[in-house]
Amino acid sequence: MLSIAAIAVAGCHRSDTVGSSPPPASASSSGVSPPPASATEAPAAADAVPGMRHAEFGEACGDSEHFIFAISGTEQMLACRGQPGRYELSAPVIGVRTPDAPCDEEGLAQSPDGSPLMCLDVSGQRMWRVYLDF
Repeated sequence: MLSIAAIAVAGCHRSDTVGSSPPPASASSSGVSPPPASATEAPAAADAVPGMRHAEFGEACGDSEHFIFAISGTEQMLACRGQPGRYELSAPVIGVRTPDAPCDEEGLAQSPDGSPLMCLDVSGQRMWRVYLDF
């Protein structure tokens, strides 16, 4: 099963969607440096994921259940986690997928309604399932 690195935290704004200028890079308020970009680089299809934002590792974010994914200024994948939410490192997001559909891909996806999905084994079959516990 896919493991997801979670190290520090970061903030989001609804207007900071992909396609707008990313905010300037800043040091994490947690004092923890993120790992090298190669560990969580954004896939080429990330700009096709609705609601994807620009954010930085460690920033605060609002919703940790829908449209949680972001890309940092260094092209690292981030996910909003916890309450209150903070952006942490994420496995790659490979695009939009349908919940309960068969899968054979590694990484995370997003459902059409913005829920995060992971390809999991369910009774011997791999399926895209809503996954909030990463």
